[in-house]
Amino acid sequence: TPYADDAAYEADQKECFGGYFQWGRKYNGHEVKDSDTSPDMIAEDTETNGEFIIGHGQWSTVLDDVLWSGVDAVNNVCPAGFRVPTIDEILDETTRLSGDDNVTNRDKAFQSFLKLPSAGYREFDGNMQEVGTFGIIYGSTVDNKGRVLSFAYDPSHSKVIPLPLRTLALPVRCIKDTNTADTTAPTAEVTKPVAKASVDVNITVFFSEPMDRATLVAANFSLVKDPDGTPVTVAVALTETGIRVILDPTAELFYGTTYKLSISNVKDAAGNEMAPYEYTFVTTAGTFIFRGKEYQKVTSPYTHKVWLDRNLGAAQACTAFDDANCYGDYYQWGRNADGHEASGSPTTATQATQIDPVQAAVDGKFITTSDTNDYDWAKAIDSDGSTRQANWSKTDGSSVCPAGFRVPTIDELKAELFDAGSAEIDNRDDAFNSFLKLPSAGDRGWDSGSLNGQGSWGAVWSGSVDGSYSHSVSFGSGYADWSDDYRAYGLSVRCLRD
Repeated sequence: TPYADDAAYEADQKECFGGYFQWGRKYNGHEVKDSDTSPDMIAEDTETNGEFIIGHGQWSTVLDDVLWSGVDAVNNVCPAGFRVPTIDEILDETTRLSGDDNVTNRDKAFQSFLKLPSAGYREFDGNMQEVGTFGIIYGSTVDNKGRVLSFAYDPSHSKVIPLPLRTLALPVRCIKDTNTADTTAPTAEVTKPVAKASVDVNITVFFSEPMDRATLVAANFSLVKDPDGTPVTVAVALTETGIRVILDPTAELFYGTTYKLSISNVKDAAGNEMAPYEYTFVTTAGTFIFRGKEYQKVTSPYTHKVWLDRNLGAAQACTAFDDANCYGDYYQWGRNADGHEASGSPTTATQATQIDPVQAAVDGKFITTSDTNDYDWAKAIDSDGSTRQANWSKTDGSSVCPAGFRVPTIDELKAELFDAGSAEIDNRDDAFNSFLKLPSAGDRGWDSGSLNGQGSWGAVWSGSVDGSYSHSVSFGSGYADWSDDYRAYGLSVRCLRD
């Protein structure tokens, strides 16, 4: 829009509103929203007559319907080679389009390639009206009743409004004269995402003019993780006009990761090739609070599954294998968070007689045991572990993990840590250097509840059972493996999104 400081990034962005022109007038200062006013009509506009005419239906004593008609129009407000469009040209780019491109309301007007803002208008008395809520622009067309035609849009509708008052001041959008040969290379702009992106984002690219659709193919759009260059496959969806392209990654992007989009070898409808274009954005870290602790989400480079970035109860993600701030809590297998998981919780030798919740006598206490109970904390009521396995498989937030997450199976842990093509860990350093950044948090002993091995080795529970035991992954200075463990042990828990 003439006099705008910037293109629109939001429908109510004031920097993109531009000037407010009385119909048919020159670009001479009257279009500034707070320009001086005058009640005196004029015969013709001049470069120096910058007052806004108020109090009349017309600003000129001479009615002239062609003041804005064509690039050579006497009062053309547009840059060289551009002109004020007719109302039909405006409708061809808005309400006459089909599908998602059809401009049916204020939001669609902003989402269109024209990025039309809701700039409001300046009333014939000089006062601004509906700024940020309503949009309307002039065309150059005058109907057979002498009314100038405008295109308006609000939250629910869009339509042509014939205006008998030419002193009403509206924004103007210019169009390039189609009689001039197009030798200008097109440009591109990514309008989504503009800041932190969600991991399921679609990328919207606007071109400055209609493009050669044959060049808007996937091969000419490259999306990669930065800086390692891992490619991301995208599906390319074209709009009817060839102005807008939506790129849809075929898989969810990684959390907290930088991506670079490159566009090359694309041409406009006249055959002008666009210079290579690059755009970089960062996905969100997926930060959230659970039981008073902050967690972020991390995406596996091997399975593309989403995990928590730290052990349950940890104050931070690990900075070293022996970082005490990332050890987290020590859960007895299948047990919910009731306080027993704290490293210094009191102990009791009383067996649990119920699972969720445990009875009051053992609530918040670490249950020690012996071979009499198969080294289990709830042997009598869940000897095969099926009740507790089901409990740790819950994804509604009522078990140990946040809503949407659960304790992984042993196969899911192996797929990230041991299987061919995974992290393939052999020791505690490998465990820490994996994307899960597993610490050597040690364990809490089944027999006494004492802490063992902190900073030396680590162990993580799975949700899988094997007879009277349950599976875990463990690692130390010279080993890494999965095995069966006593259910009364207190081990780390790392949650997986279901």
